[in-house]
Amino acid sequence: MSDQEASELFIRRVSWLKKNLSYDEIYEFAEQALTCADFFLGKWNEWEDIADEVNKNTTAGQWIKNLVGLRILEKKGYEGRVNVVMKTKKEI
Repeated sequence: MSDQEASELFIRRVSWLKKNLSYDEIYEFAEQALTCADFFLGKWNEWEDIADEVNKNTTAGQWIKNLVGLRILEKKGYEGRVNVVMKTKKEI
């Protein structure tokens, strides 16, 4: 999938979520998605050496960095805004 296609798909999916998720529920949904990502990252780590995978795939490395980074900020009690702008493969 090209960067352009990925960007268009992302925008389409975000638009759908905006239309179909209540603003009151968005944070619960976000935490569910993060918890799901934590779970699958743990499972993946049981099957593969994630450090090796990150070296092979920069996109995977960026997703892991984003997930772990959010969890670290939360654990340290960070108070502020987190930049969630999607980057293209070239920007990673």
